[in-house]
Amino acid sequence: YTNYLFIQMEYAAFNLKDIQSNLTYYQKKDYFKQIVLGLNEIHKKNIIHRDLKPSNILIVNKKIKIGDFGLSRDLNEKKNLPIPLNNLTGDLTGEMGTNLYSSPEQLGGEKYDYKTDIYSLGIIMFELLNNFNTEMEKHIEINKLKNNQDVELGKKYPDELKFIKMLIHKQFEKRPSTQKILELL
Repeated sequence: YTNYLFIQMEYAAFNLKDIQSNLTYYQKKDYFKQIVLGLNEIHKKNIIHRDLKPSNILIVNKKIKIGDFGLSRDLNEKKNLPIPLNNLTGDLTGEMGTNLYSSPEQLGGEKYDYKTDIYSLGIIMFELLNNFNTEMEKHIEINKLKNNQDVELGKKYPDELKFIKMLIHKQFEKRPSTQKILELL
């Protein structure tokens, strides 16, 4: 006699990466707002996702589900926090997540908080509003954005680009919270 544990999950036929190029501008805005609403709930529970990217945004019946919490951290449970040998205070530091969507503080191994997810959110919005033909084009344009260089999106969506730049501010303390983003949408 053997006991087994099964976890049943909703089936997500698609993730945002799979469908983003087929969405209308208004569908993209709706999905983005749903991502912010979900992230707001995650942050209210003092959880940092740390790996937000389109492939971790699942679509179930036209509703967004944020997935892959493998790198997330619960700020309520100090035992879950990584504590590097040179940082016995328990501050969150270190590189985590996918480089293209990771914030400067994550990549630099510096202290960060839940606003590191806001940076990833800005990169996701930028990617949503662009229909890149190749992965190389996507990497080039996102890196231009990160380095504050001119990007094509500014010609078509100047207000959205200004908003994105607020989300990816180099100093995480100056990025808006999810609650503030919801007020601005």
